[in-house]
Amino acid sequence: YSGPGERVLHYIALATNQVVVSYEEFAATADLSRGRLIEMSRMARTLFSLVLLRGGALAALGMWVLTRRELGTVIRR
Repeated sequence: YSGPGERVLHYIALATNQVVVSYEEFAATADLSRGRLIEMSRMARTLFSLVLLRGGALAALGMWVLTRRELGTVIRR
């Protein structure tokens, strides 16, 4: 790294890469076009990864932030 800012940006990019869903990771259209079978385990793993892990973590963070903001407005009054 050329400086501390570049190191911070690298870690932000790594965290963003974990949260943002990549299309290539779950693309099954190539397998379908070749006539290959898409297993239920692959579909279940995709659903678990997308909805529960990534979406659930993002939803929990959003609920926590909104709860903290709402409590802050009540305390200030």
